[in-house]
Amino acid sequence: MPSSRETHPDILPSPPTNSSPSSKLVGRLLVLLAALLWSTSGLFAKAPLFAEWPEDIRGILLGFWRAAVVGLVLLPGVRSPRWNGWLIPLCICFAAMNVSYLTGMSLTTAANTIWLQNLAPSWVFLYTFLLFREPVA
Repeated sequence: MPSSRETHPDILPSPPTNSSPSSKLVGRLLVLLAALLWSTSGLFAKAPLFAEWPEDIRGILLGFWRAAVVGLVLLPGVRSPRWNGWLIPLCICFAAMNVSYLTGMSLTTAANTIWLQNLAPSWVFLYTFLLFREPVA
């Protein structure tokens, strides 16, 4: 029986298991930095700096500039990009999530937006039960 690596060559290779303690520390610090930076999006959405932007398209503008800046920051870390068709729906879904979150943050309170965002697992449960007939276990 072929391994999943043979049947799906686009799967990323397994990470090395003999990492040094310093590389583990760097990895943990980078994850912490990513969490801190990700959590600042609400701060930027409510910042007075952007109050002069048109309210009806502020979420789209914030989403665009957020993605553009992050793309430029991460671009030097891309080693050998491999494109496939799944990247298109992935980018569309990420853009929709980003714009809807930032639009919600700019049009309503942070509490409402975060509450709606935290309902995502409930929607996934409901859709898998109703659409895909997944058993509730």
